[in-house]
Amino acid sequence: MSDLKAKTRLTMREAAEYLGHSYSWIHTNHRVIGLGGYRIGGRWFFDMQDLDAWLHRAKANSGAKGYLPLRENKKGWVRF
Repeated sequence: MSDLKAKTRLTMREAAEYLGHSYSWIHTNHRVIGLGGYRIGGRWFFDMQDLDAWLHRAKANSGAKGYLPLRENKKGWVRF
Protein backbone atom coordinates (compact mmCIF):
# COMPACT_ATOMS: atom_id res chain seq x y z
CA MET A 1 0.00 0.00 0.00
CA SER A 2 2.83 2.43 0.71
CA ASP A 3 4.14 1.96 -2.83
CA LEU A 4 0.73 2.91 -4.20
CA LYS A 5 0.78 6.29 -2.44
CA ALA A 6 3.90 7.27 -4.40
CA LYS A 7 2.21 6.68 -7.77
CA THR A 8 0.03 9.17 -9.61
CA ARG A 9 -1.65 6.68 -11.99
CA LEU A 10 -2.92 3.28 -10.88
CA THR A 11 -4.09 0.26 -12.82
CA MET A 12 -7.53 -1.10 -12.04
CA ARG A 13 -6.04 -3.83 -9.86
CA GLU A 14 -3.96 -1.27 -7.91
CA ALA A 15 -6.98 1.04 -7.58
CA ALA A 16 -8.99 -1.84 -6.14
CA GLU A 17 -6.26 -2.53 -3.60
CA TYR A 18 -6.01 1.18 -2.72
CA LEU A 19 -9.79 1.47 -2.20
CA GLY A 20 -10.00 -1.80 -0.29
CA HIS A 21 -12.30 -3.53 -2.76
CA SER A 22 -11.87 -6.55 -4.99
CA TYR A 23 -10.82 -6.22 -8.60
CA SER A 24 -14.10 -7.70 -9.80
CA TRP A 25 -16.13 -5.17 -7.79
CA ILE A 26 -14.19 -2.23 -9.24
CA HIS A 27 -14.37 -3.68 -12.75
CA THR A 28 -18.14 -4.14 -12.52
CA ASN A 29 -19.05 -0.89 -10.76
CA HIS A 30 -16.46 1.78 -11.59
CA ARG A 31 -18.74 3.56 -14.07
CA VAL A 32 -21.86 3.32 -11.90
CA ILE A 33 -20.23 4.76 -8.78
CA GLY A 34 -18.49 7.53 -10.72
CA LEU A 35 -14.81 6.60 -10.52
CA GLY A 36 -13.01 8.66 -13.13
CA GLY A 37 -11.03 6.10 -15.09
CA TYR A 38 -9.70 6.01 -18.62
CA ARG A 39 -8.43 3.38 -21.03
CA ILE A 40 -4.99 3.25 -22.57
CA GLY A 41 -4.27 0.34 -24.86
CA GLY A 42 -7.18 -1.69 -23.56
CA ARG A 43 -6.24 -1.31 -19.87
CA TRP A 44 -8.05 0.84 -17.32
CA PHE A 45 -6.14 3.44 -15.33
CA PHE A 46 -7.19 5.76 -12.51
CA ASP A 47 -5.51 8.96 -11.33
CA MET A 48 -4.70 9.00 -7.61
CA GLN A 49 -6.22 12.50 -7.34
CA ASP A 50 -9.55 11.23 -8.70
CA LEU A 51 -9.58 8.26 -6.33
CA ASP A 52 -8.88 10.48 -3.32
CA ALA A 53 -11.61 12.93 -4.39
CA TRP A 54 -14.07 10.04 -4.84
CA LEU A 55 -13.21 8.67 -1.40
CA HIS A 56 -13.71 12.10 0.14
CA ARG A 57 -17.14 12.47 -1.54
CA ALA A 58 -18.13 8.92 -0.57
CA LYS A 59 -17.25 9.50 3.08
CA ALA A 60 -19.01 12.87 3.19
CA ASN A 61 -22.22 11.58 1.58
CA SER A 62 -22.45 8.18 3.21
CA GLY A 63 -23.73 9.27 6.61
CA ALA A 64 -23.85 6.56 9.27
CA LYS A 65 -24.97 3.78 6.90
CA GLY A 66 -21.54 3.21 5.38
CA TYR A 67 -22.89 2.79 1.83
CA LEU A 68 -21.20 4.43 -1.13
CA PRO A 69 -23.38 7.05 -2.84
CA LEU A 70 -24.57 6.65 -6.40
CA ARG A 71 -24.29 9.40 -8.96
CA GLU A 72 -27.26 11.76 -8.96
CA ASN A 73 -27.94 11.26 -12.67
CA LYS A 74 -28.01 7.45 -12.44
CA LYS A 75 -31.48 5.97 -12.08
CA GLY A 76 -32.47 2.49 -11.04
CA TRP A 77 -30.96 -0.20 -8.88
CA VAL A 78 -27.31 -1.20 -8.81
CA ARG A 79 -26.30 -4.70 -7.80
CA PHE A 80 -23.20 -4.98 -5.65
